[in-house]
Formats: sequence, C-alpha cells, structure tokens
Amino acid sequence: MELTAIEWVKKAEEKAQAYEKSVKKDMQEQHQLLQQELEQLTSDNLNQIRAATDERQKEADQEIAENSQKLHQEEEEQSHLLEKQFEANKEAVLSYLIERVKQNYGS
Repeated sequence: MELTAIEWVKKAEEKAQAYEKSVKKDMQEQHQLLQQELEQLTSDNLNQIRAATDERQKEADQEIAENSQKLHQEEEEQSHLLEKQFEANKEAVLSYLIERVKQNYGS
C-alpha cells in the first residue's frame, strides 16, 4: 500500500508537471498570437496614417498649384492692365509735352 501511495503521488506530480508545461506552452502560443495581432494592428494603423498623410499632401500640393496658377493669371492680367495704362498715359504725356513746347516755342 505504501508503494501504491508513492506511485500515486509520483504520477500526480508528473501529471501536474505535464499540465504546467502544457499551460506554459499555451500561454506562450497565446502571447505570440497577441504579439502578432498587435504588430498587424500597428502596421495597419501606420498604413492608414501614411495613406491619410499622403492624401492630405496631394490635396495641399494641388491647392498650391491651383493658387500658383491663379496668381500667375492675376499677374498677367495686372501686367496687361499696367501696359494699357502706360500706353494711355504715354500718349497723354506726349500730348501734354507737345502742347507745352508749342506754347513755349510756338508752333
């Protein structure tokens, strides 16, 4: 009977050790799965952030290009207007100078 009790205790210890080993293995596998899931989620989030950043950069670049084009167009229009005003003023200034010369020196 003594031997049977000792054998029973040994078997119980072996079962407990096997169970402990099994639990440790399961926990390790679960930890690895959670680690992989975390890495995947992190990667997905980074990809979403990059995509959003890229999209915003494209929008900003497009807005800058449109604003630049508008500014160039406005600059051309302003330049054309100034040229017209210059030509109109040039004629007026020349007419004024001719009149002054005529007044001062005769025709």
